[in-house]
Amino acid sequence: MDAAAEAATAASVHGVGDAALAPTYLLRWQGGIVGYFVLSLGYSPEHGGTDAFIDDIYLVPEVRGRGLGRVAVEAAVAAARERGVRVMMLEVEKHNERAYRLYESLGFRDTERRLMRRYLYKH
Repeated sequence: MDAAAEAATAASVHGVGDAALAPTYLLRWQGGIVGYFVLSLGYSPEHGGTDAFIDDIYLVPEVRGRGLGRVAVEAAVAAARERGVRVMMLEVEKHNERAYRLYESLGFRDTERRLMRRYLYKH
């Protein structure tokens, strides 16, 4: 079994808390917590219902490159499906080509739109 398959077999995802709009999931591997992702939920008239945003995904540097990022994104997709989500989004920094290629291989497509933000309270 190659390292990625071994990681996928050994990895598990565990939800923490019961946040209605932004559940957080811990990523466990070989008995320890090695990362997390946050699934922010919303509603999109454009997409006809509930949408989700992988708002944050993180793996500790020591476990990167072992297939756990793929496992984490697949777990996020599964969690979204369980909640009836119709479309998922995520963002990736321009310089992170490795993550971009991973997300693309998992079916995510560039929206050709610009992500903008405005803080409503002092941040």
